[in-house]
Amino acid sequence: MAESNTLPTEALIELQREQRDLIETVDKLRSLGVADIVDLPQIIVVGDQSSGKSSVLEAISQQKFPSKDGICTRFATQLSLRQSASRSLKVTIETNGSDQYDLPPFDETDFDNEKVAHIIEEAKEAMSAKIGRDGVSEDILHIEVTGPDMVTLTLVDLPGFYNSPTQHQSAEGIHIVERLADRYMAQKSSIILTIVSGKYDLNLQTVHNRVLKHDPHGLRTMGIITKADFIGPHSQFLTLARNEEPKYKYALGWHVLRNRTEDEGDISNAERDANEDMLFQSPTWQQFPQQNKGIKALRQRLGKALYAHIKKSMPRLVEEIRLQIKSREAQLDRLGPARSSPQELRQYLTTISKKFERLADDAIRGHYMDDFFNGSESEASGHLSPDSSERIHKLRALVRDLNMVFYEVMLTKGHSRAIVDPGNTLMDSAKMFKPPQFPKAVQRWLVHYDVPDPQHVPLQELIELIDERATINRGTEFPGSTNDGLAVREFKNQSSKWKDIATSHIDVVTDVSQSFVEGLLTHIIGSDSHTYNSIMTDVVYPFFDRKRVTLVSKLEELLRHYKYGNPQPLEPEFRAQMQQRHFQRQFIHGRTLHDKIRSQDPLEDEQLAMMMDDFPGGRHRISYNSGDVLEKMMVHYEMSLRIFTDNIIILAIENCLICELPSILEPNMVNGMADTQVKELVAERPEVTEERERLEKTLTSLREGLRACRRHRVIEPTGSSSSSCQGALHTLRNTSQTAFDAALASSEKRLNPELFALSAFGTGNPVAEISLAFAC
Repeated sequence: MAESNTLPTEALIELQREQRDLIETVDKLRSLGVADIVDLPQIIVVGDQSSGKSSVLEAISQQKFPSKDGICTRFATQLSLRQSASRSLKVTIETNGSDQYDLPPFDETDFDNEKVAHIIEEAKEAMSAKIGRDGVSEDILHIEVTGPDMVTLTLVDLPGFYNSPTQHQSAEGIHIVERLADRYMAQKSSIILTIVSGKYDLNLQTVHNRVLKHDPHGLRTMGIITKADFIGPHSQFLTLARNEEPKYKYALGWHVLRNRTEDEGDISNAERDANEDMLFQSPTWQQFPQQNKGIKALRQRLGKALYAHIKKSMPRLVEEIRLQIKSREAQLDRLGPARSSPQELRQYLTTISKKFERLADDAIRGHYMDDFFNGSESEASGHLSPDSSERIHKLRALVRDLNMVFYEVMLTKGHSRAIVDPGNTLMDSAKMFKPPQFPKAVQRWLVHYDVPDPQHVPLQELIELIDERATINRGTEFPGSTNDGLAVREFKNQSSKWKDIATSHIDVVTDVSQSFVEGLLTHIIGSDSHTYNSIMTDVVYPFFDRKRVTLVSKLEELLRHYKYGNPQPLEPEFRAQMQQRHFQRQFIHGRTLHDKIRSQDPLEDEQLAMMMDDFPGGRHRISYNSGDVLEKMMVHYEMSLRIFTDNIIILAIENCLICELPSILEPNMVNGMADTQVKELVAERPEVTEERERLEKTLTSLREGLRACRRHRVIEPTGSSSSSCQGALHTLRNTSQTAFDAALASSEKRLNPELFALSAFGTGNPVAEISLAFAC
């Protein structure tokens, strides 16, 4: 014998109250605009045109809905039913911004169906006039009906599908209706209430295909068959109504209704229900389960299904609202504090300047503790681009790399001529052809130093050139004396590329520094683009413009001595290097001459003289001493290269630029600004104020919604009943359909179709879901 499902009166009242409170909580979330942010549990009603969808809603609400042939509705209608001692109806247009436009309510004293229908029709026409570009309105027509015999229920009615355009329904309308339906049906939190007509061939009704698109396993779908009076004793619709049609088997089952006929438009709701009851007493329907037929059973069934669905969805809903609150709080934080008064504006700019000064100082000192310096990428990966944010943010490390590149480029490409001296008779030619030696992590910066290679000049050719210049520039010096003017002239020629290389280096470091400041301000200011642009335009860009001019002037200052001045090398070092080169040359020359003499037969004086001519500074060059000129030039070049490189790095880049970065925006600067200047920099734009107000309003709604949801928080059971359910789910997940059908046939329990699927909703296995419902 089946167990009784009858509840004591007090328990029934308590259950009804809980159902009402929970459903009204979701309605409150919707009225707060939360539905625009997260998907709320709801029942959406879909069906083909002429499927009897409007008649179903009328029967559920006991309210006559207006309809005009040829009008393609392009918005959703929310129907809310609530229990009340008296009857009333309220029509509201809820806009996309959650604003509401209320139409005059109707209560028991003026509840005229014709008048009510006219008001609803006017509301529909008003909404149709403001359809968006895509032909679909974001607004919702909200109809709330109260009465003593109403169940607590909320439905969202969508326009009916149609396949062919007519004189009154365009081809564009087909896509509009589909697009609107897809938007609602795709929401995983929605129950889909599918309406099909028993009057028409089931295969010609397209709503099933659209349902399968969004709910392929039928886990969140309930079907309703209308116009049951057209269904015969052998109709396919009877198999469908028993939920035995494999293609259309829904977890929430099917329900059967009888609609008003065309000549019953004026009969009362009671008469309509009586005619339906009479039909279901006929042989065709008499043995059909009472809870699966008739409008009264449908109201209760939908109310219970929505309640169970909302209760199960509540933990997910709470978590989604929490995530949205966190996201909005982060957006609000990026906007910074509200500011309108001079004090608020100055405080806002002072806060920015303090953080900027601190982080800029950390950057040039190499203290990379703040989150600003540590991006998601890893420097060790070796895949960072030269302009990646992490490299730009760690400014000291980057400037050191650039200085390394600058020095190496100066060392290997700074000279205009590479002297080809295979025998090392005058100098170590290996130094002249040394390729740049960079760590792999630094090589990527070479692209910013586009410097041509030195020109290769044979030593003999250069000696002859200097001989020629010495002849032209002879003065009153004694024969064999060094012409220092020639050495200075050759140095200037050899160092002629220094300016271009140093200019490239200064430009690269300046650009990198500006990118660093841009990134730092973006980090500090966040999404306040107006303040960012104002500070960049009025403070940062002028700073770097001034620094570029200063650095150009500093470069000219550091070059002036090498371009126009007289050499002033440090004497001890200069003498030491010259002496070292002299000893090295004498050693190499003596050894080479010795080897040549030993390899020859005894030499005549003329042969020995010819061999002496093969060496730099040989017999006929003694008068000009050209080798000595070159050696003086090279020693002066090497000493000057180090000094010039250090001066560019320290006196120019470091002193004139890098150390000045924290002063771009510092608190003392803000203190010295007039109120008007502060306002120009950080005054809040109207759109930012609007964005802050919108975020604050949304946060208020979300927090209020979260508090409402917490009142209905579901606590997981820990007793034996829960263990039984979990064990049943674990055991039956892989149960075959045949085994389950056998268990169903032998079971004495009666299955409540709208509760068994919801109890395990979302497992992905309908058999396991049904089995779990039995176990629980």
